[in-house]
Amino acid sequence: MGRLRSQVKRLSRNDEHLQKYDAVIQDQVQKGIVEVVPDEDCTNTLKHYIPHHEVLTPEKTTKLRIVFDASAKTRKKNQSLNESLHPGLVILEDPCGLLLRFRLHKVKLVADVEKAFLQVGLQPNDRDVTRFLWLKDPSMPNLENNVQVLRFTRVPFGMISSPFLLAATIKNHLTKAGTRIAYQIADNMYVDNMITGVETSTQVDELYKEAKTIFQSASMNLCEWASNSSEFLQNIPECD
Repeated sequence: MGRLRSQVKRLSRNDEHLQKYDAVIQDQVQKGIVEVVPDEDCTNTLKHYIPHHEVLTPEKTTKLRIVFDASAKTRKKNQSLNESLHPGLVILEDPCGLLLRFRLHKVKLVADVEKAFLQVGLQPNDRDVTRFLWLKDPSMPNLENNVQVLRFTRVPFGMISSPFLLAATIKNHLTKAGTRIAYQIADNMYVDNMITGVETSTQVDELYKEAKTIFQSASMNLCEWASNSSEFLQNIPECD
């Protein structure tokens, strides 16, 4: 509550920032990424509240991002959420080998999984440790009777276990696909980035279509495609 109070006070100095901050949270509620915790919800689960704050990057497309601080402690002697979670295995590809393989391809391809962490579901019994507080009505910055409790239904970015959960989920879907292209992608993923390539224009189209299909089957969107082939970039939809 202390963090929320100081944060709302800071955001209230700029109405536009406060409105954008609230818009991000409301958008996530609409998309089912976070949910409002009902007042009567008293399930016997562990509960933890994560403080959050804004990061402003005017030069980027997303000018305001919300960052959740899973390393915050309620008291010095208490553990943070990140200190209480198992980080999981490091299953990232070796960057040196990945970049060397990338340079060998005639046609190079790079793509990004859109909002990757927020596409991985969180089990209902684990959601209460991702609770956070926000205003019911941002037009009334007063906190009294104006605070609601929300929680994530997806894996939040910023938790120490999130990179493993994302990598394991992507690898699982690619392994289930079981095709040559799926295995190629699996060997050339780095967190939420695909860094690979092919030798001919025919292979470019094949990889693009199959990669989009595989990730769509996992409810993920592979976008922000980049390539040294201007012909490929002209032939794919603007949204990609």
